[in-house]
Amino acid sequence: VGRVTYDFKSRYLIDLNLGYNGSENFAPGKRYGLFPAVCAGWVLTEEKWMKKQNILNFLKIRGSVGLVGNDIVKGKERFYYLPAEYEPSSGGYNFGTGITTLLPGAVEKKIGNEDVTWEKSLKYTVGLDYKLFKSRLTGSIDLFMEDRWDILTTVNTSPAFIAVDLPVVNLGVVKNRGFEIELGWKDKVNKNFGYRIKGNFSFARNTIIEMDEIPKEYPWQVETGLSVGQNFGYVFDGFVTEEDLASGKLPDHHTDLKPGDAKYKDL
Repeated sequence: VGRVTYDFKSRYLIDLNLGYNGSENFAPGKRYGLFPAVCAGWVLTEEKWMKKQNILNFLKIRGSVGLVGNDIVKGKERFYYLPAEYEPSSGGYNFGTGITTLLPGAVEKKIGNEDVTWEKSLKYTVGLDYKLFKSRLTGSIDLFMEDRWDILTTVNTSPAFIAVDLPVVNLGVVKNRGFEIELGWKDKVNKNFGYRIKGNFSFARNTIIEMDEIPKEYPWQVETGLSVGQNFGYVFDGFVTEEDLASGKLPDHHTDLKPGDAKYKDL
């Protein structure tokens, strides 16, 4: 890990970071990744031409871009490039000695993947920090973006008759966009009593750009283009009313419908 920081009169700021990381989860030749980052800031209120005003006490514009890596798949064991050990067969094997005679044996588990490597994420941030009215009003604004690719996952499009667990692979692209706003006010009523109040608002939305998705018959069954983990599939169509029940036009159900139950569109 290396870092270089430069500060010129608290006016121009720059920070360079460099990481060269290795992981035992990947095979030799795929094990190491280089992950740089740079951020810079400009404090405008330190400029001579800003000293003549008395409204803005502090104003800084900043931005950053950095590449980071991930080598962990939640719920998966280590050493993704190695096959898993054989395990005892749960039912045993029959070698023509009768249906009821099962001999103990072993079954193959996960396949290794020597080509799997780092999941990568490129993050961008642009921000603004400010203080006004003798630093009583403070706040910041941040815009952020993230592009993630080579996502570590397992495949979905595999036939059911495969008798082993498929390996971890680099597959998938997700984009994330958002912003955050923070606003605060602090003041003194007198020398014995002061107060501070602060609030923030943030919004972020990610989108699946590419994933290993089984082809679907209808477009509303597809997860690609939605957010990660988003619920989908049913479209709400209002609540069941007394009039609906009296009309007799509702489809048959295995359970009794009552007023207030949810209705869903038949797609």
